[in-house]
Amino acid sequence: MNILKIKNAQPVNLTCGFVLLLLCYFIFYKQGYTTGYGHERVTLSEDIVGGYKAQGGDWSFGRIILPAVLVLAWFTRGRYKDLKVNPSYVLGGLVLLFGFSLYFTGYKANQKYFGFASGQIIVMGMVLWFLGRECITLHTDKNRCEVLM
Repeated sequence: MNILKIKNAQPVNLTCGFVLLLLCYFIFYKQGYTTGYGHERVTLSEDIVGGYKAQGGDWSFGRIILPAVLVLAWFTRGRYKDLKVNPSYVLGGLVLLFGFSLYFTGYKANQKYFGFASGQIIVMGMVLWFLGRECITLHTDKNRCEVLM
């Protein structure tokens, strides 16, 4: 059953998608990254979850983000039904290259915040690579400004 019927969807290279997802899994869940304390290393995902469990609960709101995104995606699914998919391999590839370069820079410089920022950029590169730039448009009216992604 196809929940979202996207018109004009072109077949996407599944091998590239699988390799990208596997690479992202490795760098965010398996590759040791800095914790900001010399040579002590944990994965970025462990560092994020550790922040959720920190005493005082300063970052505990992070646990609600994934469920909130899923609920918002479900309630706004109607606006994506007529979405035109036109992959942008060059722009997406450049953004992905920048994101992975930023990750590597942070890895070598022992700066975990570069790794966190690279995750956002890598997701943007994947959206551009597989869905195209039409999927990232700026909609404005008098009271709001939103990015459709």
